[in-house]
Amino acid sequence: MATTEEKLNVFASWCLKYDEYVDYEREGAMEKAIRQSREETIHNIGEMLDEILNSDTLDLKHEIENLKTNFD
Repeated sequence: MATTEEKLNVFASWCLKYDEYVDYEREGAMEKAIRQSREETIHNIGEMLDEILNSDTLDLKHEIENLKTNFD
């Protein structure tokens, strides 16, 4: 069975490679803008997740402590 980290690595990879089918004959300006925005958002999520998965443990502990401080 895959570990959570392995599963997250696969998910990050899928996000970074994500692209949608494009029907150039039927896609209007609004549909194109929505599609591009959605693709960009998914790629950004993949980049952020990839950065977290490849971060140094000490950096992650520091970020977690900052989150705890900001929520208290």
